[in-house]
Amino acid sequence: MRLRSIVAVLSTCALVSGCAASSKTFYSDASKVKDTQLCRTFFEANQAGNQQFAFDLATEAQKRGLTADACRKKVEVENGVLVATALVATAVGVGIACQNGCSGGGYSPPSYRSATVDYDCAGGGGNGPYFVNGPVYINAYDDPYNLDADNDGIACEVGEGGWGT
Repeated sequence: MRLRSIVAVLSTCALVSGCAASSKTFYSDASKVKDTQLCRTFFEANQAGNQQFAFDLATEAQKRGLTADACRKKVEVENGVLVATALVATAVGVGIACQNGCSGGGYSPPSYRSATVDYDCAGGGGNGPYFVNGPVYINAYDDPYNLDADNDGIACEVGEGGWGT
C-alpha cells in the first residue's frame, strides 16, 4: 500500500528538466544512480506510461528510504538550481552584449554634437530642423537632445511633446 501511495504522489509531480537515468543504466547498477536522478527518472517513466520501469524505480527509492515528498522536494530543488543557472547565464549574456550600451533601437543620436543641429519630437513644441516620430527607445544616459523628458528610456511619448505614434 505504501508503495502505491508513493507511485500515486510521484505521478502527480511535473517534470521540468534535468538529467534522468536511462533504463540501461538503472538496470545495470541501480546504486550508481543518484537519488535526485532516481526521482526524476521515475517522473519521466511514469509520465511516459512505462509502468514497470516506474514501479522498479519507486521500489528502489523506497529501499533508499526516500518518501514521495522527499523525492518531490529533491527534484524541485534541482529544478530551481537549473532555472537559477539559466537566469544567471542569460544575465551574463545580456551584460556582455550591452557592455557598449543598449539603446534598444529606434532613435540613435548622431555621433557628433553640433550647436547647429537639433532634433525634436515630431508634434512637439520644438523647432527642429530634424524631428523624431515617437515613441522610440533610447539610451537614457545618452540623450543629448533631451527627447526623453521623464528619463524612462522612451523618447517622444505622448505627454513629452510628441505624438506618440
